[in-house]
Amino acid sequence: MTQRDFQSVPLSAAEVHVWPDGWGVAGKRTAFWTDDTTQTKTLTMLGQEVTVEAVPVSWRWDFGDGTVKWTHSPWRKPVSLERAGFYHVYSKAEHVKVTVTVKYEGRFRVGNGPWTDIEGTAEKTSPPRDVTIYRYEKYVVGEHCKQQNCLDENRANR
Repeated sequence: MTQRDFQSVPLSAAEVHVWPDGWGVAGKRTAFWTDDTTQTKTLTMLGQEVTVEAVPVSWRWDFGDGTVKWTHSPWRKPVSLERAGFYHVYSKAEHVKVTVTVKYEGRFRVGNGPWTDIEGTAEKTSPPRDVTIYRYEKYVVGEHCKQQNCLDENRANR
């Protein structure tokens, strides 16, 4: 099996996972991860049953804001954003489409024969994941409002 053959194997695309789910805050961490599943496909080539095994070896993340990062791990959902192993910090509020391209190394066998490594790699890009990045703002409350308990009154009147 050639590299060209390997690149034509119908591999399943990875799914981009994001936390918070589908959104983030400019200037704060937005965590990302995906799956690292080895894929096995059975094909017929020249009348022979061929089994192909594709092992993920690297992940190229395109965060939709012009930033691209390569990793050698798919990462996992973090316990908290502060402890996220892999994240991106967006600089402004915007709507982005995030993709991950997984690079695979492979091997194949014909029938029940021995496994043979495939020269070269294959890549598969995920469908884009829509992520909305919001702007976080703090408001300063004037001294008059602090003295008059405006905030507590406003809550009580709701």
